[in-house]
Amino acid sequence: MKPSPGAKAPPASPSVTTAGFRRAMSAGAWAARLADVPVVPLRRQVAETASSPLPDDMPMTLWAEDGFHLRVRDGRVLLLLPTPGAADAYDMSVDPGWLDAVTRIAAARVPALAGVPVARAWAGLYEMSPDKHAILGAAPGRAGLYLANGSSGHGVMHAPALGQLLAEIIVDGAARALDVTPLAPGRFAEGRPNPAGGLL
Repeated sequence: MKPSPGAKAPPASPSVTTAGFRRAMSAGAWAARLADVPVVPLRRQVAETASSPLPDDMPMTLWAEDGFHLRVRDGRVLLLLPTPGAADAYDMSVDPGWLDAVTRIAAARVPALAGVPVARAWAGLYEMSPDKHAILGAAPGRAGLYLANGSSGHGVMHAPALGQLLAEIIVDGAARALDVTPLAPGRFAEGRPNPAGGLL
């Protein structure tokens, strides 16, 4: 990684040195474009109904056989169905065939949703690591570069903890709150991937 044109290190003070400039990289699905990080993008699509016939306090409900799941939010229902992704890994458009499939499946599995129109749909990218677990710590062979990538769909939930742990690694030289050895960036090259699940 190169600093932006015109970027300057902070001024030195008795307690701050610029000699060991450190950078944290959390580039999501684009991480592999910036550094040697085994992360690939995976499109995930969401459809949102115009209204909800379901109880507001209904928990997220998931069908394990195919990963179809739904969540009631703000008087609407979010419908999700994992797919293998798009031919162009960075494509964030909604596939009309997917939209037809997810609404058909929703109506079949939750009859109350039959006939409830979809108000909008969108897509985004998960940042997938080979074992579907975060990559956290110092980048092998890149002095001063630290990684927090590859959360594989868990990023929003794990971000506060990953941020704290990465700050500990950068400031203290090691994570203090938890043992992050299973998330080490070098684990793939060393043949130590974590067991990976495949539900979502």
